[in-house]
Amino acid sequence: MHIDPIFIIASALAIAVLLASAATHKLRAPARFAKQLADYQLLPEALVRPGARVMPLLELTIAFALLVPVSRSWAALTAAGLITLRTPPPSASTCGVAGGTSTAAVPGLTRRSRCARSCCCATAC
Repeated sequence: MHIDPIFIIASALAIAVLLASAATHKLRAPARFAKQLADYQLLPEALVRPGARVMPLLELTIAFALLVPVSRSWAALTAAGLITLRTPPPSASTCGVAGGTSTAAVPGLTRRSRCARSCCCATAC
């Protein structure tokens, strides 16, 4: 099956914008992101600070790689993996997106993540 190149480019661009936007939020408020990362308990305590420093750089690298045709496939698969790892289970979904502090559950969070992963996988083809 052959996917239309326009869909691949649009998906790559959308995920690149998403990752670049997320990275800039993290770079603007690194302490807030480190706290959010610690609150999600995705990493052991000893890896929270290093993870908070590396995550935005990784996101920017993947965003750039998505825009380069030669590296698009591995970047899309890496983005899908990154989005999967960062998505908490539905019972633990909270709104810390873009610096928010609300702890109210966000039912659309996992749905949005599934959509982003689908775009990544389609881009990798």
